[in-house]
Amino acid sequence: MITRLLSAIPVWLRILIVFLAQAGVLGAMIAGKMHTLRTGTELILDTAPVDPRDIFRGDYVILNYTLSLVPAHLLTDPEGVNSGDTLYVTVERTAEGSAGAVLGLSETLPPPAPDRVTLKGVVDGIRQTALEVDATGAVLSEREAMRFQMVYGIESYFVPEGEGGALEALRNAGIGALRVLVAVDAEGTAAIKALIVNGERVAEEGLF
Repeated sequence: MITRLLSAIPVWLRILIVFLAQAGVLGAMIAGKMHTLRTGTELILDTAPVDPRDIFRGDYVILNYTLSLVPAHLLTDPEGVNSGDTLYVTVERTAEGSAGAVLGLSETLPPPAPDRVTLKGVVDGIRQTALEVDATGAVLSEREAMRFQMVYGIESYFVPEGEGGALEALRNAGIGALRVLVAVDAEGTAAIKALIVNGERVAEEGLF
């Protein structure tokens, strides 16, 4: 029955329907990102060097963050987490608007709190460093040394042609050389607003 109905629709009309459906999905994605950029809480993230096997790709800068690795022991049951699971990472928002210490890790979105921002991320891997030590030099337990590799949907950023190499060099120069300004909405979704070099915004995202 359905096959007969579809066959009765002209080819050009079927193509038009598919095109409009795809355009609608794309439009919804763009609208969602614009809403996050306009209304989200601004937060400055420090980048970290990227594995040399995964460097600058074309006109996209690949970004890694100090928040890409979070302590798993902040979660009640870290052993029950698998790659692909969604977690919410709550960080301190400092006076300058940058991300401070990781204050919490949860499987559900926590209620909002002053001077805190929660980012929604996906577990991309689990790391175990049994010989890791804390600030006092004491060896951490296996549970304390467990880290979740997180992705937040802000791991790449389009830049004008020819600018990627310099930004890549800054990213790999060490923590703080290249920073990223993001907007985080009430659901924890983050979107990049600009890259920050020497305290100045560069490659700023337009709002159309």
